[in-house]
Amino acid sequence: MAKVYPFPAFRYNAGKVSYDRVLTQPYDKISPAMQDKYYAADPHNLIAIEKGRALPGDTPAGVPGEKNVYSRAAEALQNWIREQVVVQDTRPCFYSYTQEYTVPGTLDQNGKGERRTRRGFIGAGKLEEYSAGVVFRHEHTLSGPKADRLELLRHTQTHTGQLFLLYSDAERVIDKILAQAESEAAPATELADEYNVVHRLWVVWQPERIAAIHAAMAGQKLVIADGHHRYETALNYRNERRKESVREQGLPGSAEATDATASSPSLAATTSNPTLAASPALSAAAGAAAAQIGATEHVEGASASVATATAASLANGAAPSHGGAASVEAAPYEAAMMTFVNTRSEGLTILPTHRVVANIPDFSWATVRRYLEPWFAAEVFTFSSDVEKSAMRDKFLRRLVEARDLRAIGVYPAPEKAGSGAFYVLTLRPGANLAQLLPNVSPLQRELDVVLLHDGILEPALGVTLAAATAEKNLTYEREASAALDAVDRRAAQVAFLLNACSVDQTWNIATSGEVMPQKSTDFFPKLMSGITMYRV
Repeated sequence: MAKVYPFPAFRYNAGKVSYDRVLTQPYDKISPAMQDKYYAADPHNLIAIEKGRALPGDTPAGVPGEKNVYSRAAEALQNWIREQVVVQDTRPCFYSYTQEYTVPGTLDQNGKGERRTRRGFIGAGKLEEYSAGVVFRHEHTLSGPKADRLELLRHTQTHTGQLFLLYSDAERVIDKILAQAESEAAPATELADEYNVVHRLWVVWQPERIAAIHAAMAGQKLVIADGHHRYETALNYRNERRKESVREQGLPGSAEATDATASSPSLAATTSNPTLAASPALSAAAGAAAAQIGATEHVEGASASVATATAASLANGAAPSHGGAASVEAAPYEAAMMTFVNTRSEGLTILPTHRVVANIPDFSWATVRRYLEPWFAAEVFTFSSDVEKSAMRDKFLRRLVEARDLRAIGVYPAPEKAGSGAFYVLTLRPGANLAQLLPNVSPLQRELDVVLLHDGILEPALGVTLAAATAEKNLTYEREASAALDAVDRRAAQVAFLLNACSVDQTWNIATSGEVMPQKSTDFFPKLMSGITMYRV
């Protein structure tokens, strides 16, 4: 099953920078305004690597003397390592990672809300094809983001963002190990992000703990919670490196290379250009930096080189040993940096993603209601003034949550007259035949509210097809219910559909059954910070 290894992470040097000024949200959550804020925070902010600015005069990746976001990212990382702004731990470790946060939507009138702490650990997870039945996805990916992330990985040869993987352990063996390690030392990294999430990281270096975590993960299946595009990018990069290794060694046979993003001429340029690739000079700089950092910041110990391991043995699942701990350092591209979270631990939160519909020709809510009448009962919250509207809106949102077991879906159509209108909570009628309403999906899929919305309402009643939804032609997405409702009030949308979140168990069951969920079905909160650890491949 899963193969999870410790690794010597590259981490920001607290003696040179402040963590809250250099770490970022994941690349796909960074808006233009956030990008500007990160650039202004610190010249060593990870934004220069994670999502750098395009500049006038940039040239395509792979051309001689290229200048672009990818080449600048590689140069920035090399400079930071040479300057000891980023330094490497000197032996393989796991990293306990907690996030303390307030659940969105739970704040009361006094500004207090439900606080939770999510605990996981960071390690190097062996990359597996989905067909191996070890790592499972729960959503499809798009080619554009994978092409971008692959180009960045070719240039920097470093994973800076976390893949978020779920495992399931009712005994919570690893959670107990992590909690014990946390109780014995102050966190090595601590910061609060822009969403008031407190991130804390502990280095788990003790051989007995490393061995116990490695062993406990060996029987696990893994489900990707966040990071599908980056996981498939890592697979594609691994396949490229396998082919390169075979060519360099002059060995017969071919490396596996499924899926993938189309090949790019920049690969050859990246691997041959010492300013862009992981060069010996860069490795020497990293070693020198690590040697000069005290034990209070980075783990002391012998150098973690594994001279006898081969890429072939790692590809087949074998792992060399370093002081009793498994390692992937001989062929690090066979793994990717992952944060592993137990589905049975406290603190996991999935938020709903609401749907906002626009540009439907001849849209009529009355016509849609007539179509839905045989399947759905409707609770109506009418208002005829702004004061009534505010009160009805609160009742509507509360009822949506209360009725979640009845497969509730909230609806807010654009009012015909300003100042008057209605909110609706649709619930499935008792005895509704889901096989008839949703004939083209599996029994597991029929239990998902988001499938009920897409296949039972959006496509048959509004004509919003899967292709239109994927292209966001008629459909956009909002995390906050207020933003979805406000879009209707601004006349930017014709109708908003609000959902309850799916459960962790639903996500797990769909994924491990080999199925996928509709786009934007899950929103795991909070996001994992990029740059809190980095993994060189």
